[in-house]
Amino acid sequence: MFTTGDQRSWINIEVARGKNASECYHGLCEVCGDNALTYRTIARWVKAFCVYRKETAVLHRTGRPSIPQHPIDIASGILSIDHLWTVRKLPVEVGLSHHMAWYKWRMRSVAVINRQHLANGIL
Repeated sequence: MFTTGDQRSWINIEVARGKNASECYHGLCEVCGDNALTYRTIARWVKAFCVYRKETAVLHRTGRPSIPQHPIDIASGILSIDHLWTVRKLPVEVGLSHHMAWYKWRMRSVAVINRQHLANGIL
């Protein structure tokens, strides 16, 4: 037996897949029989889920900001010429955050170590 919460979750997934209220209702009736939610309840939830999806689709994402490729290319070029640049000097020169500079420096260090191991027959 599916609880109301289970049915609500299923409806949310089906709405994300593009189903409408009628399709959701018939799907729940097949599975739950007499314990299925009423059509009106399903229709309200489908409408709410659709509105929520449209609202969140236009919101600006709040994750990490995107970094232009140009400063990353400059950092990679500097590190390919002189891999002894410190993580403190690199962000000042290029204009990257300390974290991004650390990431680029670490990736460069791993690449240099891998090349050395490959040349020595370790890899």
